[in-house]
Amino acid sequence: MTLTDQLQDYFTTRRGQWIKARRLFFAGECSWRSRVSDLRTRRGLNVENRVRYVTRGKKRLMISEYRLP
Repeated sequence: MTLTDQLQDYFTTRRGQWIKARRLFFAGECSWRSRVSDLRTRRGLNVENRVRYVTRGKKRLMISEYRLP
């Protein structure tokens, strides 16, 4: 099973749930984004993403999340 297959399985078993980008590092810390792109373009999956901003103390953090609706 390829890392792209594993990523697809991860999304399909969590359908509708927003997943933080860091949780996708198992598909390659530097290459998971390319695998998400492959899911979209080569496999026709509608992987959505959103960016949220959270304030913790004086810091404003950006949280990137992905899901398969």
